[in-house]
Amino acid sequence: MLSVALALACAVTACGGSRANDREDAGPHLVTTPTTSTTLDLPAQPPAEARSKEGDVLAAVEGFLRTTISVNDPPDPDHQDLALYRTGAVLEHAVTAVTQNRLLGLAYRLPAASSYSHVATVQSLTDERAVVRICVVDDALQIALADGRVLNAAVATKLFETGLRRIDGRWKVAENALLDRWEGVTGCVASQGS
Repeated sequence: MLSVALALACAVTACGGSRANDREDAGPHLVTTPTTSTTLDLPAQPPAEARSKEGDVLAAVEGFLRTTISVNDPPDPDHQDLALYRTGAVLEHAVTAVTQNRLLGLAYRLPAASSYSHVATVQSLTDERAVVRICVVDDALQIALADGRVLNAAVATKLFETGLRRIDGRWKVAENALLDRWEGVTGCVASQGS
């Protein structure tokens, strides 16, 4: 079992900081402000032939988290990236949740001094299925789009078990279960020595 740290720069990703955000679509978010914007500056993925099967799975997990950024600030349930790394009920739930965020006028953004990070560990892997544990430190802010007010600034550590399936040669998240949640930076982070 290979453990791979997938920590991103603090201004790049986050998961929602409230219990309302404990669903699989409440992953990382891009930081933007009315006067400036932060763009994603993520390294390009190596060609598929250069990655291992496990590397492909972890790249799909990274894509799942990264695309959540692009669909939630502002919320866009029609964003083409929703289906790139999601399938089945996970995709349906993400579209519903992003639609709800749009209707409620909510976005999720990182604070300026974010402590967001995640670590993904492949638990099992076959040619068509994979199970990955993801430990996330989540300090995203819930923002009212109408006036920019911060509605929730809670920090939590979350442990997810994520099931992926290989569909038409591409790994996609088919299941995403919250296993545990702790207030603050603790829990699975502490057990990994972070």
